[in-house]
Amino acid sequence: LLGQGRNRDALSQLQTLNLGEALALLARLDDAIDVLKVGLQRYPASAALADEMATVQLLAGQQEAAYATLQAAMARNREDRATETLYLRALISGKSDNATALAEKLIAEHPQDAEILYLGADLAWSAGNSARAEELIKRSVAADAKDYKAQQLYGVLLMEHGDLHAAEEHLKEAIALGDPEPDVRYELS
Repeated sequence: LLGQGRNRDALSQLQTLNLGEALALLARLDDAIDVLKVGLQRYPASAALADEMATVQLLAGQQEAAYATLQAAMARNREDRATETLYLRALISGKSDNATALAEKLIAEHPQDAEILYLGADLAWSAGNSARAEELIKRSVAADAKDYKAQQLYGVLLMEHGDLHAAEEHLKEAIALGDPEPDVRYELS
C-alpha cells in the first residue's frame, strides 16, 4: 500500500484506514491526512476513518481541524460512542471551554460508561469541583474497577478528603493494574 502512489483513491475503506495508520506511524502525518481525507470523501459515513483522521490531525497540531472532523463524524454517526469519547478527549487535551458541556451530555446519555465518567471526574477535579469529581469517579470505578487511571484519581480525591486508608487502597490498586505513572508511587509515600 505504501508504494501505490497515485492509485490510492482505489483503496477499500479498510485499506485506506491501514495506510493512514501506517503513514502516521512513520511520522508522515501530512501524507496520512491526505490519504484519510480522500478516504473520507469516498466513505463519508466511516467513523473509523474520521476517528483516525482526527487523531492524526491532533498529532500534527491541527486541533481545530480535528474538532471539525469529529463534529462532522458525530453528525453523520449519531450514537457513535467511540467518536464522542475521542472528541471529548480532544476537547480536554485542548483545554476547550466546550469540554465540560460535552462531558455532562455524554454522562447523561451513557451513565454507566466508565471512561466517560472518568473523563467527567477528571474535568470536575481540574475545575475545583471535588464533590462532583468524587461522585463521578465512584461511578467510574464501580463500572470498571480495572481502570488504573480511575483508581489513581479516586485515590487522590480520597487523600484530599483525608481518607488516607481508602486512598492507599486505590493507589495500590492502580499500581497493581499497571499504572505506569510515577505520580501514583509519589502519592503513596
